[in-house]
Amino acid sequence: MKQKGDNNTTVQERNKIFAKRLREMRIKRGLTQYELAEKCLFSKSAIGLLENCKIQPCVNTVNFIAKKLDCTIYDLLT
Repeated sequence: MKQKGDNNTTVQERNKIFAKRLREMRIKRGLTQYELAEKCLFSKSAIGLLENCKIQPCVNTVNFIAKKLDCTIYDLLT
């Protein structure tokens, strides 16, 4: 059985975790997709694609989003 942070976690599983946590953190902070997109200088559709696992962000993008959400990369990936 795999545990959070397990090194055997696949890229697809990590993307699903990121997508779920991104949505949770955005909602927890009372932001719409549009508002988060504006803070990050992204399009609203980019946030939607990230939250629906349609695109895979690079580490720099995850770090940038984490800063805009006032959280850590770890918060978004676990």
